[in-house]
Formats: sequence, C-alpha cells, structure tokens
Amino acid sequence: FTINLEGQIAASDINADGTPLTIADPVYLIRVITGDAEPIGDALLQGGAKVAAGTLDVTAVSQGSHLTVNTSSELDLGAGLFVFAYENTEIVSVSAVGRASGMDVDFQAEDGELRVLLFNIEDGAKIEAGSGEILSISTTGGSITLVEVEAATFAGGALDANVSAKVLPTSYALHQNYPNPFNPTTSLAIDFPTAGAYRMT
Repeated sequence: FTINLEGQIAASDINADGTPLTIADPVYLIRVITGDAEPIGDALLQGGAKVAAGTLDVTAVSQGSHLTVNTSSELDLGAGLFVFAYENTEIVSVSAVGRASGMDVDFQAEDGELRVLLFNIEDGAKIEAGSGEILSISTTGGSITLVEVEAATFAGGALDANVSAKVLPTSYALHQNYPNPFNPTTSLAIDFPTAGAYRMT
C-alpha cells in the first residue's frame, strides 16, 4: 500500500454514507464478509448514504455502584461504542445483558474514561429492534456517567443517539413537604429503591 493518510481515511467509508471512521463502517464490512450485503460499487457512490440510518434512544440508569444501559430503536442494532467518564471508583465488571446477551463486549478503563465496545462478528448476530437493557456495569462506588454513544444498525447504517440519564435511589426516604405550612395542598418526594405498589398512611 502507498501510505496516504487522507486516502486511507476516505477508504474507511465502507458504507458510503459520507462519514469515514465510524462504527457503522466495520459493521457494514462484516455484512459484506458474511454475505449479507454487497460492497457498494462505483455506480452507487454518488448521492449520499446507501444504508438506512435512524435514531437510538439510550438511557443510562445508575443505582449505587451499578449502572445499566437501556436502548430503544425501531432498527436492529449491529454494534455500539459507549464512552463513560468515572471518578473515585474502579470498574469491576462490564457485561452484555438482556437483548444483547448474544453479543460480545470489549472494554478499556483508563484515566477516568471507560470505553465499551458491544459487537459480534458471527453471521446474523444482532440486537433486535425494541426496548430494554443491553449493558450492565458494576463499580466500587464513586460516579460514572455516560458521555458519548456511537451506534450502527445491523445493516451498517449510522444511528443518531439521544442520550439521557437516570439516577435511582439506593434507600427509602421521605423528604420534607413543600410548601409548609400549606392550604389546601402540598407536595412531597419519596425515594423508592425498587419498583412496586406502595401505600402511604
């Protein structure tokens, strides 16, 4: 090969969506290698993306030293790169769960950044469209925050990620009502560490 950085970067746009060096490119390459897709030829390289793209809703739910990542999409997920920032903690384990239990996980934790790659190169391996948990992360405490998501459909199209976070309580707590004094109504917050049916007397 002739070393040409710009050319090599341009050549990494395997799915011809106009954006090189994304997670969607190796996913599309895997589809070509396994025979699920044809390489995009010169005749198709004019005029934008050739692979359907979409959106992925991602919610990171933390509760104490445990964090789960939930996703929702109308398209099958082929791979995802999840980047977290963490402080005052160590990463104990990272695993694929729920809808992603058939996927592989590689991760690297260094200098306060955890990078998690969720993928599978076997023929037909994917996360079915729908909603639910896909990642589980255990820590020793401290804080961990999802800061970036790059994801691809099973067909190799890029997904725009809408990222949100939830922090669940770890113990029961009844907070001060507001306003106080009140007439005729007031509001108060109650922390429940587990979902269920509760009655307040």
